[in-house]
Amino acid sequence: MPDILRVTTPIINKSQQVHPNAAPDAASSFNVQNTSQVSPLQQQSSANNKNAGVLQEKDTPTLLLSLLKDPDVAVTYLQNISLLEETFQLLPANNTTVTEEIEQIYHMLMLSPEEIAPELERQQDLSTTFRGELFDFLRQVSAENPDNGSLQIALARQLKAASCLIDRRDVLDAVSNNLTYLKSGTLPGSELESRLDTLIRALQSPNAERNFPMLKGEALSLLKEMESSISYTPQQEKNLSIAIYNLSRYNTSRSYFREAMTWLRKSLSPEQRATFSRLAENFLREQTGPEKAPETPQSRVMQALTQLIQKQAEADHQSASEAAKTEKILHSLLSSPCNFTPLLHFVVPAEQNNTHAFAELWINPQSDEKDMPEGAGKGIHILLVADVEGTGRFEAEFFVYDKTLDFSLFCPPGQEDNYRAVLQAVPKALAGTEYRLGQTRLEPLERARSLMDAFKSLPYKRMGVDVRI
Repeated sequence: MPDILRVTTPIINKSQQVHPNAAPDAASSFNVQNTSQVSPLQQQSSANNKNAGVLQEKDTPTLLLSLLKDPDVAVTYLQNISLLEETFQLLPANNTTVTEEIEQIYHMLMLSPEEIAPELERQQDLSTTFRGELFDFLRQVSAENPDNGSLQIALARQLKAASCLIDRRDVLDAVSNNLTYLKSGTLPGSELESRLDTLIRALQSPNAERNFPMLKGEALSLLKEMESSISYTPQQEKNLSIAIYNLSRYNTSRSYFREAMTWLRKSLSPEQRATFSRLAENFLREQTGPEKAPETPQSRVMQALTQLIQKQAEADHQSASEAAKTEKILHSLLSSPCNFTPLLHFVVPAEQNNTHAFAELWINPQSDEKDMPEGAGKGIHILLVADVEGTGRFEAEFFVYDKTLDFSLFCPPGQEDNYRAVLQAVPKALAGTEYRLGQTRLEPLERARSLMDAFKSLPYKRMGVDVRI
């Protein structure tokens, strides 16, 4: 080992000639035979965006962000439908079947004045799945004990157990839609496509709830097989994870509901326990017995809108701008109400004396000091956005607090004198009620307001700044 350290130079034969490497000629050109194998340099900005987790432009949720800046998205869409219907009446169309079909849907969409109130009630019933005596009782108990943490947690657990029984059919439809999208990415005529098609029909059949354990196992097996496919894409990966989540949501266990009942009874008074037990048992029989609870009447406006949007989305000749408009309408309707826009939302297209009016109604039933006038405290905040054919755009705003109603009307500029009678008619409308008229004002509508301009608490709710856990 010490002898190795004595070696300082390489051993070279003294008689061997050493030729130094020739220096490259600066004038010679570097010839590359095959440039397809040379990897292009990655742009620095793209690399920084990827490393920093910045969303690309195509991934930015611009449609969701635009909702708070455009509260009358559905109104604009309804106006386009009205123009389309008039065009079909004026111009001879080649496809008379489509023309008649659109006319029928359009006439189903428009409401007469006497049909507006029942339609609003139907849309209100569809705003939540928790309807009936049981949930009215639970709302009352929650309102009477807002500071009881253990009771609120027990109520949330009971609602979660109830939603599992109510939303069974919706969960099956969601899984069916997920598999339909995944099937579109498989090879046409392949065995996997045939098996997915068979499973989708089984999930849509009336016996799907009874055969769900078997269908769930088959679905998980197919999804696992898709993951190992060479045609598996990132878009399919996202939808596949959603399908697995929807499968986990399905729960028809009566024991889960009864366990939640046991936890809730501990926080109720003796009188409340008896009422709760009776209502809960009736609800359980309706959901799991042979006779299901009567279905809520469907909204006529929502059904017509759904058919129109479906036909527009399925059109093969749809341009890029039309597709973006359809997606915007879908986001607007599906996001109200939700965590993003926690407001009640109503769509009201009306017709009288050949005059069309398209309106959207936004309601915050639990407005705080940010939404209400100064000194009013908490109450109800209502915003009505309407566009009347041949007249213009209107905005009506209501603040309800302590049996007091403040009313503001914004009309097209220059038409204030034509609508002073509306303010004078409000006290007569409140004469037979327990409410009294507060402050009123009539002003020209200089510019359209966004939802954030009208509902000051929306930015805080979106960011979760004032949410208590």
